[in-house]
Amino acid sequence: MTNEKKTSRKKFRVAVSGVTADGREINGDMLKAAATSYNPSVYGARVNIEHILSPLPGSEFSAMGDVVG
Repeated sequence: MTNEKKTSRKKFRVAVSGVTADGREINGDMLKAAATSYNPSVYGARVNIEHILSPLPGSEFSAMGDVVG
């Protein structure tokens, strides 16, 4: 039995390839380049349940977490 530390991080899908709502095309190479070059100390990213964020703690519209490298 190995003594591996399990992570409690929840994984979120943040993007998929295909056509965007405004007609632009996002392909797999673009997503791979973004993932490779992502630096959380330069670009902070937060996962929100909606496009709005509630100022109230414990709200259903609160932030779900931060994206880490």
